[in-house]
Amino acid sequence: MLMKYIATIIIAMSLLSSGAAEACVGRILQIGALDTADGRFMGEALAVMITERTGTIVHTNYFESSDALYTAVSEGKVGILVENTTTAMHRLGKETPADVNEAYVQAKKLYRKELNLVWLDPFNFTNNEQDGKQSRTATLVSQEVMQDFPGLPRLLNKLAKRVTDKDYIAMVETVKSGTSARSTAMQFLNTKKLI
Repeated sequence: MLMKYIATIIIAMSLLSSGAAEACVGRILQIGALDTADGRFMGEALAVMITERTGTIVHTNYFESSDALYTAVSEGKVGILVENTTTAMHRLGKETPADVNEAYVQAKKLYRKELNLVWLDPFNFTNNEQDGKQSRTATLVSQEVMQDFPGLPRLLNKLAKRVTDKDYIAMVETVKSGTSARSTAMQFLNTKKLI
C-alpha cells in the first residue's frame, strides 16, 4: 500500500515537472519585416541580437506588403516589427507632423491605443521619404510580448542607439549587393560589440 502511494506521488511529480518544462519550452519570438533589403537587415539584426544575448528562439517572417505584415500582427503571428513614423501615421489615416520627434510621439501614443503596439526608442538614423520628408524609425513590440519578455525593450534600445545614418546606408547596400542579411547583421553587431 505504501509502495503504491509512493509510486502515485512520483508519477504526479513527474507530470508536474514535465508540464513546467513544457511551459518554458516553445517561447518563440516572431519578428515581422518587409521583404526588402532594409527590412531584411533590420529583421535579422533584431533576431540575431535577441538570440545571442538571451538564448531565445527567434523566427523572422518576411512579407510582401505592409498590409500583410499588419494582418499577421493583428492575428498574433508577429510580435515585433520595425516601422517608421510616416508609414505609421498613414496607416492610421493621420497626417504626419513635419517635426520628426512630434511624429514619433504621436505615432507612439496612437499605436499603443489602437494597435496594442509599443514603440521603443527611435533608431539613431532617419529615413528620407520620397517627398523629401524625414521619418523616425523604431522597433515596435506587442503588449503581449512586453509582458512575456519584460527585459526585451532595454536590450533592443541598445541597438537603437548604435545604428547611425552611415551604418544603416552601408548595411542596406551590403544586403543589396548580395550578402545575406543575417551575416551582414552579425558583422554589424560584432563591430558594435552588441553580441
